Amino acid sequence: MLGTVPDAELTAICAESHIGLALMPLASLDENMRTMTGASNKVFEYLSVGVAPLVSDLPDWRATFIDPGYALACDPTDGDSIASAFMWAAEHRDATRGIASRGFDRLRADWNYESQFEPIVREMWTSRNDRTRTTMTTGDARREARCAS
Repeated sequence: MLGTVPDAELTAICAESHIGLALMPLASLDENMRTMTGASNKVFEYLSVGVAPLVSDLPDWRATFIDPGYALACDPTDGDSIASAFMWAAEHRDATRGIASRGFDRLRADWNYESQFEPIVREMWTSRNDRTRTTMTTGDARREARCAS
């Protein structure tokens, strides 16, 4: 364990790492703690630098990261479960690199701001252009009515 690491050193440390911890409590009463798969940046940060995440085996996390092959899973309350995940990764380095690689590819494909916000931006521009077109059409009709009289 390294403790707190300055942001400037984090990328270099991750480049030398194989697994990144992104553990959430299994039995939290807080709905956000159980379901914040998209709100936790850790997994995405690990994948962006080619590190396989080790995440809590929660239903939403399993569906989003574990089952598609973008992360390893463990029970964060069980030291043996965490150790087993680390041992598996150490014994299966190619498979662990594959997990990180698949996750990185998914980030590039659609788990990024550009892809996620593209439909919103498109809708904003479409709505704006529709309003502009309507305004121009109304203005053109008024001009034509004046010219005709």
